[in-house]
Amino acid sequence: MKEISSGCIAYRKNGKIYLLMILDRFGYWTFPKGKVEDDESLEKTAVREVKEETGIDVEIERYLGETHYRYTHSERGNIDKTVYWFLAKAVSFDIFPAYGEITRAEWIELESAKKLCGYKTDSEILEKLKI
Repeated sequence: MKEISSGCIAYRKNGKIYLLMILDRFGYWTFPKGKVEDDESLEKTAVREVKEETGIDVEIERYLGETHYRYTHSERGNIDKTVYWFLAKAVSFDIFPAYGEITRAEWIELESAKKLCGYKTDSEILEKLKI
């Protein structure tokens, strides 16, 4: 089975560059993303997911690329997932995490964010990051 998601590497600058990261329900630091709905563009999904998971409003600046991985779902079996990533500038900064969907959300300084990435695919997309 195939699944398509879209997400953002959202950032803000305040002397340093900070990335918006979430602690997912599996205990890994990652970036906001979610499933594309039938009537949505990839960009619209990415913006919606950031807002739903963290309360942050963003403006997409550019497409970063895509990542692929496989996971096993208890009811649907093996899932081949593609995530389309966008670089987005935050236009609001106060975080309101969607508890239940995520565990935590924080602004993390860029170098620390690179070390915190819980998934190999997140580290790969950060390599393409130029802010």
